[in-house]
Amino acid sequence: MEQNDENESGLAALWELIRDKKVDIRVFNKGTLHSKAYIFDLPETNYLQGIAIVGSSNLSISGLSNNSELNVQVANQNDYKEIKEWFDKLWDESEDFNDLFMNVVKESWFQKKVTPYEIYIKTLYHLVKERIEIKEHSALTAFDQSLLYPFQRDAYNRSIDILENPENPQDGVFVSDVVGLGKSFIAIALISYYWSVKQKAALIICPASLKIMWEDYNLN
Repeated sequence: MEQNDENESGLAALWELIRDKKVDIRVFNKGTLHSKAYIFDLPETNYLQGIAIVGSSNLSISGLSNNSELNVQVANQNDYKEIKEWFDKLWDESEDFNDLFMNVVKESWFQKKVTPYEIYIKTLYHLVKERIEIKEHSALTAFDQSLLYPFQRDAYNRSIDILENPENPQDGVFVSDVVGLGKSFIAIALISYYWSVKQKAALIICPASLKIMWEDYNLN
């Protein structure tokens, strides 16, 4: 069922009726049962034991108001008794459905309500799943990836994904982790990848105070 307020309200009403034993449902598995009959037992104070309605309409909004249907009210008591006996025989031959229905509903979205935390985690996953589902790229010949921490390798692989994406209009990538997380090592891994795998050289632009640091990395 579609998860909407209308279906939730309908399931809640049916759930309560079955739980409170006001509605009993059975399934007839011995053949196709297409007949429609509505049987009403009347109070003992009434001079009639009951009446029945038989016809073509389902007990639904369309069946009762929108469609062109034909139904007959049966008030003759002999006919009423025969219809009731027919129904009772089918009922006895049918299988209980109440417990099965209740178990299905218990395992459905109607009963298994998600918590705000679960919604938050689901939303967060869809926002960052591209960073989580990262493929490993070629091993480097000029740089040992084992020198990188796992989160640095993730940043390295994610950066290559962006750089190699033909739909990347900027043809570039920013590595913008906070101070102290090893952005320089990630950059060295990227430079080494493009030098050893793609045979592309890199131009390093840095403040003068960092020139010696980059030269010490010996990227030639």
